[in-house]
Amino acid sequence: MKKINIKFQAIEIPVDEYNYLYSLCSNCNLLQNSNYILSKAKSDLLDFRFLKILNQDNKVVSITGVLLKRVLFFGSIARVNRGPSILKNAKNLVETNSELIYFKSILAIRDYGRAHRWLSLLLAPDFYFTDVQKSMLSRKFFLKRNLGSGYCSSIINLNLKEEELFGKLDSKWRNLLRKAIKFDLSINVWNGNSDDIEDLVCSYNQFQKERSFNGVSSVLINKLSSAENISHWSFDYFYVKEIDNNRIIGRLVSLIHGDTCTYFIGMTDEIGRKYNVNYLLLWHSILEAKNKGCNYYDLGGFNYKSTPSISKFKEGLNGEKFELIGEYITI
Repeated sequence: MKKINIKFQAIEIPVDEYNYLYSLCSNCNLLQNSNYILSKAKSDLLDFRFLKILNQDNKVVSITGVLLKRVLFFGSIARVNRGPSILKNAKNLVETNSELIYFKSILAIRDYGRAHRWLSLLLAPDFYFTDVQKSMLSRKFFLKRNLGSGYCSSIINLNLKEEELFGKLDSKWRNLLRKAIKFDLSINVWNGNSDDIEDLVCSYNQFQKERSFNGVSSVLINKLSSAENISHWSFDYFYVKEIDNNRIIGRLVSLIHGDTCTYFIGMTDEIGRKYNVNYLLLWHSILEAKNKGCNYYDLGGFNYKSTPSISKFKEGLNGEKFELIGEYITI
């Protein structure tokens, strides 16, 4: 990478401007969406900032949301989750590669933090750095935190036709989906009733206990379900009831943010698994996202240690897998 001596600048912006700039990014990730950041801040009692990063010509090349934990009398500990996000036209503005834009944006965020009493910056980049670029981060005093591997997930390209998406499925996945469709089960769509969310949260908490894993907090689910209805945002909750019974046997929540939809929560009980409801719901969610104009579907992460069966289930869709580099810390 070259021309690293040319600095970018990070500037705080209001949420409306951030939302507009977020819409100019491609394959947006959930953790950088304003509704997610605001909901996370409320659920965990954190502060937040929305920043835009300008190049040497004062053109916006990237944005990031920051969560802040205040330390009394001393300042704040800042966290950037899967940021910054690069604007689609950034390479045309800077006339250089994405890696350099991303690297300079990270340095601009760090410089902003130093000027605003951030005691430390925890950064989990949404980028696939090479060993050379990781070395450059180290030379700029970014230290790798020893927390295991980085975020791993898979992206499905929704620009493909429905039959092409179906054809890419693993053969076993495809056959189980066919069986689920033959049961002719009705898929219900959440209509905004808060009682339904309370029932979802209770069921999800029980599901976590049964499977022995720590998932999304109840408070965060509630905050996201009632988040502001901004452009290109949707909290989609689908569920299936048992035949001739009013009991729910399968649930799925997906979140649309920008041009991307992310699988957020999924669970089925023993009867639901008998009907392969988990296959039916995820396939329905993918097609709904495609019909709503999304270009990408993020399967919401793989964790082979805590939820190996869920990870194997997601692998059957044969999306494009990726793994990020993990978390860094700097001061």
